[in-house]
Order: sequence, then C-alpha cells, then structure tokens
Amino acid sequence: MLHVVDTPIPPEGLHNWSNETKEKHADTIRRLNEHENELLNMRFSWFTTLQGLLFASLGFVWKDNLLFVMIIISVMGIIVSLSFLSSIRLTRAAYENLSQWWDLHLADYDGPPLKALQLSKKMTFIRYFRPWRIMPWIFISAWAILLVYRILF
Repeated sequence: MLHVVDTPIPPEGLHNWSNETKEKHADTIRRLNEHENELLNMRFSWFTTLQGLLFASLGFVWKDNLLFVMIIISVMGIIVSLSFLSSIRLTRAAYENLSQWWDLHLADYDGPPLKALQLSKKMTFIRYFRPWRIMPWIFISAWAILLVYRILF
C-alpha cells in the first residue's frame, strides 16, 4: 500500500492555512484525482479493446481446431485480465493516498468535497459491481471455461 506523501508544513501552521492556500491545495488534489480518473478510463478502454481482439482471434482459430493457438490466446486473455487487476490496485492506492492527504490537510476546508459521492460502509458490496472491478473476473472466468472446454472436448 502506498502512503501519504509528506508535505512541508507552512510557516502559518498546518491548520492555519489561509482560504486561498486551502483552495490552491484543494484544486491541486482535485486535478490529481481527475488525472487518476482519466488513467482508469484509458486502462479500461485498452483492456476491453484487447479482450475483444483476443476473442475475435479465438473465433478465427476455433473453426480450424488449432488447439495450441487457442491455448495461447486464452492464456493471454487471462494474463491481460490479471495485469489490469494489478493496475486497478495501483489506482485504488492513488485514490486512497489523495483522500488521506485531503483528510489530513483539508479537514476544515469549507469548499466542495473531493468526491461528489462518498459511499458508506453499508454500501461496500456495490463497489464490487463497478465495471473495472467485475469485468476482469468475468473475462478470467470466460477464458478459463473456454480453455478447459476446448482441451476436454
């Protein structure tokens, strides 16, 4: 897990920042959060595009019964999914890092919040149905089922 980056404490003290200073820091954290959102979107787009290409490739070799090539394509699909899951963990760590910094340094900030919606602990199960969390597992399952099916039948 990544940790909050230490920020030098200004001469006026940690919780004595002027409104202008707080607004400047809030804007910076929001821009960093937006950057992480864009990275997540790009990674998800590349992930789904690559999965589509792999499934199309599998369709072309399926009819010719090229078992070795089918195994390679299926394993690649699983590896791409695992790689995407790894990048999601980094994105989550970055979001957590930004939230921790916000909570530590801007707890008394009276402007708009960092996120428009903060999920409560009661809503935790909903997080697992977000596309970037559930789709890699769906693809891993699909690739594994196709791989086993093709080897056995």
